[in-house]
Amino acid sequence: MSQTDQPTPRNRRERRAQRYVSTTDAAAVLGISAQTVRRMVERGDLAGGRLPGSRLVRVDVEALRLGQ
Repeated sequence: MSQTDQPTPRNRRERRAQRYVSTTDAAAVLGISAQTVRRMVERGDLAGGRLPGSRLVRVDVEALRLGQ
């Protein structure tokens, strides 16, 4: 494997960002409030979680695709 084949930190960060969306975006997709999305994540009804060292909650895009 050459050095160019290894993902750079920026590429990993971009992939991670593409995999998760904000509670506001998830709420718009599901047709519910952002607060309901946060509660669903906290209960484990929707895949997601808090970003390390932050109060921000993010939702897994795959969970949204399955939840529609």
